[in-house]
Amino acid sequence: MFDAIDIYQQVKISQANSTANRAENIAERFESRIEELQRQVERLIIVNQAVWELLKESNFANEDKLLNKIEEIDLRDGSVDGKISQTIKVCQRCHRNSNSKRLTCLYCGEALPDLNVFEAR
Repeated sequence: MFDAIDIYQQVKISQANSTANRAENIAERFESRIEELQRQVERLIIVNQAVWELLKESNFANEDKLLNKIEEIDLRDGSVDGKISQTIKVCQRCHRNSNSKRLTCLYCGEALPDLNVFEAR
């Protein structure tokens, strides 16, 4: 027969196993999200390379123009930091504003519009 200490230990072991299982599930979700982000980055690299090659082949742009445009875009949020600031997306269903990092409207769940080709799903 179990005494109080044995029961206490079994409860703690069960709690630890449950915590470990939750942590494993969270880690698996993060791993999946990281893989999706890696796919998105790879797509952006391909799109950027294709656009650059088309522009260069058409003699529409050269490296100086490209570098100047990169700096111009980077400066749009007020600092040269290699980042694009968040923008506002307007939900087409409820017309409320949402953060540009969201895929769906916080209020009604509608898919938010892509702002540019680099956000295409």
